[in-house]
Amino acid sequence: MVHIHEITSAVLAIVGLVGAGLALVAWKSYRATANRWLPYVFGAFAILGAKGFVGAWAIFTGRVAHEHLELLLGMADLAIALLLAAPLLARFARAKGNPP
Repeated sequence: MVHIHEITSAVLAIVGLVGAGLALVAWKSYRATANRWLPYVFGAFAILGAKGFVGAWAIFTGRVAHEHLELLLGMADLAIALLLAAPLLARFARAKGNPP
Protein backbone atom coordinates (compact mmCIF):
# COMPACT_ATOMS: atom_id res chain seq x y z
CA MET A 1 0.00 0.00 0.00
CA VAL A 2 1.22 3.50 -0.83
CA HIS A 3 1.82 5.67 2.21
CA ILE A 4 0.56 9.27 2.32
CA HIS A 5 4.13 10.55 2.68
CA GLU A 6 5.04 8.99 -0.65
CA ILE A 7 2.03 10.55 -2.37
CA THR A 8 2.76 13.95 -0.84
CA SER A 9 6.41 13.73 -1.88
CA ALA A 10 5.41 12.83 -5.43
CA VAL A 11 2.96 15.72 -5.68
CA LEU A 12 5.55 18.16 -4.33
CA ALA A 13 8.15 16.84 -6.77
CA ILE A 14 5.69 17.50 -9.62
CA VAL A 15 5.19 21.04 -8.26
CA GLY A 16 8.97 21.40 -8.32
CA LEU A 17 9.15 20.28 -11.94
CA VAL A 18 6.32 22.59 -12.99
CA GLY A 19 7.87 25.53 -11.13
CA ALA A 20 11.28 24.89 -12.69
CA GLY A 21 9.71 24.56 -16.14
CA LEU A 22 7.78 27.82 -15.75
CA ALA A 23 10.93 29.55 -14.50
CA LEU A 24 12.71 28.42 -17.67
CA VAL A 25 9.86 29.72 -19.83
CA ALA A 26 9.91 33.07 -17.98
CA TRP A 27 13.68 33.36 -18.43
CA LYS A 28 13.49 32.57 -22.15
CA SER A 29 10.65 35.10 -22.50
CA TYR A 30 12.78 37.70 -20.77
CA ARG A 31 15.70 36.99 -23.09
CA ALA A 32 13.40 37.31 -26.11
CA THR A 33 11.47 40.42 -25.05
CA ALA A 34 13.64 42.17 -22.41
CA ASN A 35 10.46 42.88 -20.45
CA ARG A 36 11.80 44.32 -17.21
CA TRP A 37 9.16 42.59 -15.06
CA LEU A 38 9.84 39.05 -16.23
CA PRO A 39 12.83 38.54 -13.89
CA TYR A 40 10.38 38.87 -10.99
CA VAL A 41 8.18 36.19 -12.52
CA PHE A 42 11.27 34.04 -13.12
CA GLY A 43 12.29 34.44 -9.48
CA ALA A 44 8.83 33.53 -8.22
CA PHE A 45 8.70 30.37 -10.33
CA ALA A 46 12.28 29.43 -9.42
CA ILE A 47 11.40 29.68 -5.73
CA LEU A 48 8.23 27.67 -6.35
CA GLY A 49 10.31 24.96 -8.01
CA ALA A 50 12.85 24.92 -5.20
CA LYS A 51 10.06 24.87 -2.64
CA GLY A 52 8.53 21.83 -4.30
CA PHE A 53 11.80 19.92 -4.43
CA VAL A 54 12.77 20.81 -0.85
CA GLY A 55 9.32 19.90 0.43
CA ALA A 56 9.37 16.58 -1.42
CA TRP A 57 12.81 15.73 -0.06
CA ALA A 58 11.94 16.79 3.49
CA ILE A 59 8.72 14.78 3.63
CA PHE A 60 10.18 11.73 1.89
CA THR A 61 13.24 11.54 4.14
CA GLY A 62 11.66 12.86 7.33
CA ARG A 63 14.91 14.65 8.18
CA VAL A 64 13.32 18.04 8.78
CA ALA A 65 11.10 18.81 11.76
CA HIS A 66 7.55 19.77 10.84
CA GLU A 67 7.84 23.23 12.41
CA HIS A 68 11.04 24.00 10.52
CA LEU A 69 9.54 22.79 7.26
CA GLU A 70 6.45 24.96 7.77
CA LEU A 71 8.66 27.99 8.49
CA LEU A 72 10.79 27.39 5.40
CA LEU A 73 7.84 26.82 3.09
CA GLY A 74 5.98 29.79 4.55
CA MET A 75 8.98 32.04 3.89
CA ALA A 76 9.09 30.74 0.32
CA ASP A 77 5.38 31.55 -0.08
CA LEU A 78 6.01 35.09 1.17
CA ALA A 79 8.91 35.54 -1.28
CA ILE A 80 6.77 34.27 -4.17
CA ALA A 81 3.92 36.62 -3.26
CA LEU A 82 6.26 39.63 -3.00
CA LEU A 83 7.97 38.85 -6.30
CA LEU A 84 4.64 38.54 -8.09
CA ALA A 85 3.30 41.70 -6.45
CA ALA A 86 6.40 43.84 -7.13
CA PRO A 87 5.47 44.80 -10.71
CA LEU A 88 1.91 45.61 -9.67
CA LEU A 89 3.04 47.71 -6.73
CA ALA A 90 5.58 49.54 -8.89
CA ARG A 91 2.91 50.41 -11.45
CA PHE A 92 0.58 51.56 -8.67
CA ALA A 93 3.31 53.77 -7.19
CA ARG A 94 4.08 55.21 -10.64
CA ALA A 95 0.38 55.93 -11.24
CA LYS A 96 0.28 57.89 -7.99
CA GLY A 97 3.14 60.09 -9.19
CA ASN A 98 5.90 58.39 -7.22
CA PRO A 99 9.06 57.32 -9.06
CA PRO A 100 9.51 53.56 -9.48
